[in-house]
Amino acid sequence: GSSREPIFGRRRDRAAGGRGTVLDQGGEWARGVRGPGDLIAPDYVRVTPAWGQIGRMYYTVLHVAALDPETGIGFLNDLLCGGKPVDLAWHLRPLSRPEAKARLDRGASISGSEASASMAEGGLIDPAAQRAAEDMEALRHLVEAGEEKIWRAGIYILVRGETLRDLTAAVDEVYARLGSGAQARIAYELQWHGLEAFTPSGQDLLNLPILTDTSAVCRAWPLGATSLRRPTGIFWGHDYDSGAPVIFDLFDRSLLANSNSCLL
Repeated sequence: GSSREPIFGRRRDRAAGGRGTVLDQGGEWARGVRGPGDLIAPDYVRVTPAWGQIGRMYYTVLHVAALDPETGIGFLNDLLCGGKPVDLAWHLRPLSRPEAKARLDRGASISGSEASASMAEGGLIDPAAQRAAEDMEALRHLVEAGEEKIWRAGIYILVRGETLRDLTAAVDEVYARLGSGAQARIAYELQWHGLEAFTPSGQDLLNLPILTDTSAVCRAWPLGATSLRRPTGIFWGHDYDSGAPVIFDLFDRSLLANSNSCLL
């Protein structure tokens, strides 16, 4: 009953000869005409400090706050290949050698101070503090020699669920699968920025990186993820190491030379 003009009801097109032509589309919008944007857009978007909702899907974004220097190669395989599906986003930027050296000098000074403080308090050297100081000193020499680089690595995990209970269970499963290889935390108050980190724009608006060296990045990168899956195949079981489903067609000549099989 309102006489107010719809927001998307009228637009001005100057494509023809520079003259303004008014196109009245209010009637079409009133009849429910939809364009491509309406087909791909969600019904609504809701964002809270700890999670978000896009249509019927709940999500939360976690950021990796620390990597264990002793972690094995490809420890993220189990997270990507087994369990509930998650998305993984990496934003890597190498530091220049002067910037890396300044960061390492400051870190070595802090580690040395902590080791000295622990010895002054208890009379004994804290093994963890001593090890951290030694690792920092060794890494500083490797960077100065050009054998290592320091990276700002933003590693983010997007977890989904149909309900908040499913989302909570999925987050707990991510924590369990990461184990001691990495420490992940929910990006509180930054859920919308975290969602942007997974878009093709390539922007790290979340901006929660960790400083790591090239060797740690290589160990964390899931290069060892394997999967035997074909859209026309049948389910045979799960891969013993990664937990990924094995789905293939025994008679697919592009995959197998013959159709013989041996089950052990």
